[in-house]
Amino acid sequence: MTVPYTAISVPRATPHVRRHIASLMPGGGKMKFSELCLTRPRVGHELLMGWADRLFPHAHRVFGEPVTTIYAIGTVRYNTADQTDFHQWHTDDWFFEPHCTGVTFWLTFDDVGVSAPSLEFDTEGVSHVPVVPAGTALMFGSKVKHRTQQISGERVSVEFRCAPLSVRTGNWLTAAQATVELGPSGPELVVLHLGNVIGRAAVE
Repeated sequence: MTVPYTAISVPRATPHVRRHIASLMPGGGKMKFSELCLTRPRVGHELLMGWADRLFPHAHRVFGEPVTTIYAIGTVRYNTADQTDFHQWHTDDWFFEPHCTGVTFWLTFDDVGVSAPSLEFDTEGVSHVPVVPAGTALMFGSKVKHRTQQISGERVSVEFRCAPLSVRTGNWLTAAQATVELGPSGPELVVLHLGNVIGRAAVE
């Protein structure tokens, strides 16, 4: 059976970054990626650089054009066994309305699938749960049915949601967003807000 995701290693998802994220919320908590960037700018920058150098190229290949990730629809989670509100089957289409075209990168900071919850995917009625190590991102399309696996254990994770530049809506254009451009010295992470460039950083 073909799995509905691609697993990608992200070395920047370190235990140090995990500790910072876990310190920001109680077990079972969640926050927008934009809140993380405001509260812990260096952690947000480190994760965006991980997206730029490891994840962006995969989404670019999927759509055949550059993509953008929007801070406000990225999510940071600290999942625990006591929480059940993250366990409903759903797709991510609504994040990408009205075109419903996009991909999600779900990045785990813990080994998942055995003692800590992974994602569970539904493929034509067949369940598939990937067992992946900490520092791994799963890329999947916005129409893929999924939920958090219902087992015990703690897990810190971050989600980046990306759409092709050609289908961004007006709301996206006024939000904080990041993309990758080819600069004079190579690839650069470019952050925009209200259509204006507010930051650049060379992609290593």
